[in-house]
Amino acid sequence: MSIVDSNQIDGLAQVEKTGDLVILIVDHLSWMVPHHMKLLEKKIDTALQFVQSGQIYQKYPNERQRVENKEIKIIFQLVLKYPPTKEADRNLKLIYNLLQSVGIQLEVRIKN
Repeated sequence: MSIVDSNQIDGLAQVEKTGDLVILIVDHLSWMVPHHMKLLEKKIDTALQFVQSGQIYQKYPNERQRVENKEIKIIFQLVLKYPPTKEADRNLKLIYNLLQSVGIQLEVRIKN
């Protein structure tokens, strides 16, 4: 799956060492693709709704209290095929801050 599958979660895992819950978002598109950022924003919004609706706890029912107590984190791991443009980087920083404000961490990785 990828950001073009905007209504689905690409991957979900729990980090064995820390217990953190990771939602994977895969972005294979070039930044030259029209509306790339809009697609990415929609995918991130889907992941956010997945968390805020409590659906994440259907998969990990015993972790709600640990997340609420800040014992573990929820992390959106965004894997990009292409490095972000300057504009995309600015938008990602805004998204990072927004997610931080609701207790979610954003990690961005570039993988060719």
